[in-house]
Amino acid sequence: MTPVLYFTDAEGEHEIIVEDNMRVEDNWEIGRVDTEYAYDVLMNKMKYGGVANPKVYVDSFMQHNIMVARTREAFARVAKQYIFQQQYDKAEELLDRGLEVLPINQVRFTMENTYPFLEGYYSLGADEKGDALLMAYADTLIGYIEYYIQFDGFYGDLVTDIIDEKLGELSELYYLAGLADRKDVVRSFNEYYREAFGLTDDELMNPDADTTTENSKQ
Repeated sequence: MTPVLYFTDAEGEHEIIVEDNMRVEDNWEIGRVDTEYAYDVLMNKMKYGGVANPKVYVDSFMQHNIMVARTREAFARVAKQYIFQQQYDKAEELLDRGLEVLPINQVRFTMENTYPFLEGYYSLGADEKGDALLMAYADTLIGYIEYYIQFDGFYGDLVTDIIDEKLGELSELYYLAGLADRKDVVRSFNEYYREAFGLTDDELMNPDADTTTENSKQ
């Protein structure tokens, strides 16, 4: 019988173990993904402690544990591999399940636990699911920005880095929407950027622009 060594945190272990011998059961971008095994673990075997129940308070300690273990990201990591294998139904099932058991109203948004889901949904052509998730994340970021931007002077200096971080995340979502050709989403972002920061059309993406390059016309 082959001995098994489990890690809850894989950071650094790939430096002492040959990566091909590591089987992913969470989401770290090291090792190989045994899709069938991981699918069964995530979909059928793992228990998620009732996190999806709105009556369950997911405190900062639990938020931290979910973040460190990258529990929700695991679904997107395995889904990504299924997309590569062209098993699109299983990929979408994983994405849906990840947001079902670790929903956005209970687990805080981060780029790490949300962006891979957006990429997955748009890759699958599940655009409405992608749009809904992206806009929910964007609305949360805008809420943070509008709150912290009220501060000035000494207190404003204290939250400058937070505002910059949230603006950076919002920009990532904006450019992903453009890359995925989600025209209505881009328009919503443009409206916000115009009203909140006075940006001009020259500084914004044009969702109606002809993306055909000169080379492709020749």
